[in-house]
Amino acid sequence: MKNLTIEDYDRTKLADAFVEKHFEHREKIREKSLSASKDLQAAHKFSLAAIVSIQQKIQGIQYEANAKHVSGRMHLVAQFIQGVCLVETAISEGLYSYAANLLKQQLEILFAIEEHENRRRTDGKTPRPNGSMKKFGR
Repeated sequence: MKNLTIEDYDRTKLADAFVEKHFEHREKIREKSLSASKDLQAAHKFSLAAIVSIQQKIQGIQYEANAKHVSGRMHLVAQFIQGVCLVETAISEGLYSYAANLLKQQLEILFAIEEHENRRRTDGKTPRPNGSMKKFGR
């Protein structure tokens, strides 16, 4: 392992200061964003309601324990739920290019869940809106 020099230590301190300022700036943006956009809370709740709706739709139906469409759907549900807070954070902290990509990914997850439900999911292919979610984007 390389011994750290004074120059390396100075660069590390500079990086620490940059990261600290970056997070302070994001927090200020978040405060402004939340006070300016009351609809963000509603959007956050609607995105969670979408996945709850899908889960309620299949509630009580018994499936084979090792059915591929059930396993795939469960993984996607977990991914979607993890992504909701990431999207909210990206939007409210002004990280808009990240938020746009995350939102696209969230929609693709919803479409993939529907494909699993209809047993039309092909792994490795980007899901396309169809069926009940065809006009979801509008």
